[in-house]
Amino acid sequence: MRTTVNELPVFLMSLWGGIIAGHIAALLRLPGKLYLRSLRGRRGSVPLKGLFCVLDVISALAVTAVLCAVTVRANGGEPRAYALFAFAFGAILPGALLARALG
Repeated sequence: MRTTVNELPVFLMSLWGGIIAGHIAALLRLPGKLYLRSLRGRRGSVPLKGLFCVLDVISALAVTAVLCAVTVRANGGEPRAYALFAFAFGAILPGALLARALG
């Protein structure tokens, strides 16, 4: 029988995995955000914007890989709604903090 006490480690591991994935995504997107904030970035260079799009795709793949790894490690591969919500909440936090810091 599953109880709340038994599911708490799954929730916390999913939250922690989301925070790690959010940091990975924020670090991969940081060069593009900093470049596009500059004056030269507003005029834009097509090869650099293409490179930043590739970095966005790599960050999405990294977040997906971390989600799969955390789901398998924490829950035996069973996707549970509370674990996915904890992962999503943890992944959003670093990006929101970075957006607030960049203004």
